[in-house]
Amino acid sequence: MLKGKHIYFRGVEIDDLNFIERLENNPENWLVSGTLIPFSRKSIEEYINAIRNLQTDKQCRWIISLTSNDECIGAIDLFEYDSVHRRAGAGIIIEEKYRKKGYASQALDLLIEYSFSHLNLFQLWACIIDNNIASQNLFSKAGFELTASKKNWIFSGGLWHNEYIYQLINPKI
Repeated sequence: MLKGKHIYFRGVEIDDLNFIERLENNPENWLVSGTLIPFSRKSIEEYINAIRNLQTDKQCRWIISLTSNDECIGAIDLFEYDSVHRRAGAGIIIEEKYRKKGYASQALDLLIEYSFSHLNLFQLWACIIDNNIASQNLFSKAGFELTASKKNWIFSGGLWHNEYIYQLINPKI
């Protein structure tokens, strides 16, 4: 188990079905996940049951829970894992009522430590839309650098938005 001062990561369990359904089917989260329509309960259950490991699936999701009461507050992912080039994408979502409490920073720091120390990754990256200032600040605070921009990449709310690429290179390599 990956554990910080106030939070810990654990694998996704079938008991998390309601929580995952709430996160994935919240339209406010769709822009960052690329979701266009709600997921069925059955498809979320199939996803949970199909999770194997990072090597075979090229992705991994953990539930972020509070150490004080085991309450689920979010999820954090590694995706597009590439063992040859030693990199992966990173994504995080925290339920709104738990935002601005430092949990996301703690979770991202845990993910970075795990990725660099245990997976021996060379780099992590994240794509963040231009109007998601909170995520830009979160990743910048964790040491990620803005390295590229995809102009007019995301169409939302009748407007075109840029998508920024943030990268963090493992300082120990």
